[in-house]
Amino acid sequence: MLKALENLLGHLYDAELISDCAQMSLDSGGHQGRDLCNAMTRAGLVLLCGSFEGFLRDLIRDFIKSILDERVKSCYLPDDLVCEYFQYTAEKMKPQNVVGFKRVVRDEDPTPLDIKYFSNTGGNPTVDMIESMFGRIGIPDVIDILSVRDFKVDSTFILESQIDKTLRAKITTCLQTLHDGLSSQHVDGIVSVLDEKWQPRKKRRKVGYVGKIEELLKNRNLIAHGDHAPQITPLELNGYITSIENLALGLHNEVEELMERIFLTATGEA
Repeated sequence: MLKALENLLGHLYDAELISDCAQMSLDSGGHQGRDLCNAMTRAGLVLLCGSFEGFLRDLIRDFIKSILDERVKSCYLPDDLVCEYFQYTAEKMKPQNVVGFKRVVRDEDPTPLDIKYFSNTGGNPTVDMIESMFGRIGIPDVIDILSVRDFKVDSTFILESQIDKTLRAKITTCLQTLHDGLSSQHVDGIVSVLDEKWQPRKKRRKVGYVGKIEELLKNRNLIAHGDHAPQITPLELNGYITSIENLALGLHNEVEELMERIFLTATGEA
């Protein structure tokens, strides 16, 4: 586990050096100094995103590899991880693999997890991608968990009624044609009945690490695709570096704790 974190910290140090050099160029004054500063901070931000994606891949890969090295059976693994394994394996099942699969189901053999499948990032480290990767191994809502811990927010989610303002207005208009004395309380009562039928949707709030990641990736994409590339100050780059470092430490610790629980349970020490 430590290797993935160690590699990332090395890349973060490189990004910090870029930021320091960019600040020196900015301090030198003139258009050339500002242009050079902005070019370096943009490069540093793209490096930061790529390094973080690599960290996620390596962290999950090392976790799965540890499970394989210790030959852990499915009965000791998190339910989400076992479910993901069974679903993935069933999709690729061939007659010659059935006997081995049955042995895993009966906990006679260790679970042959696919490292490449579980560690595949599929692209930029979005919030959904991170939560999907960690949810598959048994750590659901990890961005929400770490945001609550590090930013002291109640949650990064909010429940939003499916009865939006437009639909509410239409309901009010229809009811008013039936009864002139209709009050907002009556409408509230009807909307609450509809909410019971159509459960409110769970929606992300741009707080905590959700906001940090979305802002970072937005700037990264603008820079990478050359569309109105933003100016990034050394101070802003340092802020991104700090956020990624804190998030990476949190993710690393969550995986380490999960792995420890698995091994303690498997050895009967829990």
